[in-house]
Amino acid sequence: MLIEEQEVKVYSDLFDHVKKTLEENRQTLDCNKTGFIYSLGTPPKEIDYQELKVLDSEAFLSCIFLKCFQRLPSKEENEKCSEMNRIQLLKYVSNKASFSIRGIHVRGCVYNVRPGIRGRVFGLAAKIVSSAKLRKLAKKMPAGIQSKIRGTFR
Repeated sequence: MLIEEQEVKVYSDLFDHVKKTLEENRQTLDCNKTGFIYSLGTPPKEIDYQELKVLDSEAFLSCIFLKCFQRLPSKEENEKCSEMNRIQLLKYVSNKASFSIRGIHVRGCVYNVRPGIRGRVFGLAAKIVSSAKLRKLAKKMPAGIQSKIRGTFR
């Protein structure tokens, strides 16, 4: 973990305050405090599996989603992932399109965690859509072809 103990205390107190405020307003924070703390201070797009091995299942789930997607799992994802072991969870997360688009890497894991086919296809499509050279080329094409290209990437 790259943050210092004093920062951990600040983030921990902030987490407690937010959770308390939400509870006062009859809302819930579906995030594990330990998972939140472990998601802090790491370089973007880098996940160190060895660092996360100490977490329990609930904290691991919160931490992986925060590190990968900067969000918590939805209720459906939470239910689906609660039955998975850590490797199944990493494979599930790595098959999401945003995992590939963001270029996230998992270090320190004996299993090869790479984007699945679905993730690679969406990652490639995102690169194509954002390519300046291809946009220039497409603008030189007839209007009918341009509209077909736009329809493909919508």
